[in-house]
Formats: sequence, C-alpha cells, structure tokens
Amino acid sequence: MNNQGGEGGVGVGGGAGGDGSSSSSMLNLPPIKALRDSGPPPFLRKTYDMVDDPNLDSIISWSPSRTSFIVWNPHMFSAEVLPKYFKHNSFRNFITQLLNYVSIPSNP
Repeated sequence: MNNQGGEGGVGVGGGAGGDGSSSSSMLNLPPIKALRDSGPPPFLRKTYDMVDDPNLDSIISWSPSRTSFIVWNPHMFSAEVLPKYFKHNSFRNFITQLLNYVSIPSNP
C-alpha cells in the first residue's frame, strides 16, 4: 500500500444547471454506489495492511480467530510501525482514531 496523498475520487451528483443536466466532467453515480466504489477509509486500509503483514507479527498480528488484532509490543509499534503508515507515532492517537470505527472490549 502506498501512502500517496490525493487519491482519485468519484464526483457524485448533478451539475450546476437547474434542469438536472451536468456541466462538469464529474461521473454521475448514485451516492451509495459511489461510496461502495471508493472502498474503505484510508485509516482502515492502512490498519489492515499493518495487521496483515507477516513481517510485523511479533509487533502486531491477527488474533487466532482473525476477527481482531493484538498489538504485542506497543513501544515498537509506536516507534517503528506507525510512522511507516501514518504521519505520527502516537499509540494514543492510533487508538483514538480506531475508536471511530470499532469498539474495543474492556477487560473485566
């Protein structure tokens, strides 16, 4: 996965004309179709790539059921892995962003 900015997108909706005609070169797709075609958000794609990389299994890997992942070494994860995928090396920021997408079970 590359970390290039400015990934291409799909324009959605009608043009500027009041008659529903499009005066732009944007691709007109129904909103749901356009969202589906754009794929998951970059944060989730990058997180999946980190977890799925077998070279990082000693630091971060899938759980045995592959329905969750485990950060085995938070220090190395922050110092070595996060900066390769994100513009920061903060474990706290990673968790905060992750909480926008998933719930993390708490230990009893």
